[in-house]
Amino acid sequence: MQSVCVFCGSSSRALESYFDAARRTGAEIARLGFRLVYGGASVGLMGALADAALEAGGIVIGVIPRALVNQEVAHPR
Repeated sequence: MQSVCVFCGSSSRALESYFDAARRTGAEIARLGFRLVYGGASVGLMGALADAALEAGGIVIGVIPRALVNQEVAHPR
């Protein structure tokens, strides 16, 4: 296995415990040497997941509809 795909929300209204879990998951995926494939957003749980993976030196691939890119929801990294 080379990649792990994670599906999660982009709402900022999730419980803090969910944000903590997203950050731990992203960091662990990177630590184990897997690529993260996710929904491509910079906000909510998706943003926390991607930021943690990137901060841990991981490779992150975002898959996001162009309409959301145009709304500036896409992760810049």
